[in-house]
Amino acid sequence: MSAEQHAPHIAAGGVWVAEREARLVGFISAEAFPDAWHIWQMALASDQQKLGLGRALLEEVIEAARVRGASVVTLTTFRDVAFNAPFYARSGFRILAADELNERLQGVLANEIAHDLPGERRCAMRLEL
Repeated sequence: MSAEQHAPHIAAGGVWVAEREARLVGFISAEAFPDAWHIWQMALASDQQKLGLGRALLEEVIEAARVRGASVVTLTTFRDVAFNAPFYARSGFRILAADELNERLQGVLANEIAHDLPGERRCAMRLEL
């Protein structure tokens, strides 16, 4: 996502950051929709992975969604990358079958494919709150 794409999420309070030793080392970006909160992106510096920061960022979004009355959190990710779908599955997310995708998630996946992400490796996931 570009800086321009992040700006509305920041303005809406949908971005959380991780800092270590006064250095920005990661972030998560989410957006509230009528049917769910959607995580757009999470990233951590490679030397900061496997320290619990990703899980802490994810838990911040899940708690914010709960507090603000959401019943679902969704995201799209790579199904075959260890720190993607398997990571989210350990936090209670489940991969949605094609017939479970609503119009919004179908559109997100289609947009990813249009931007050259490999559709056969992508999936949508959902966490019931």
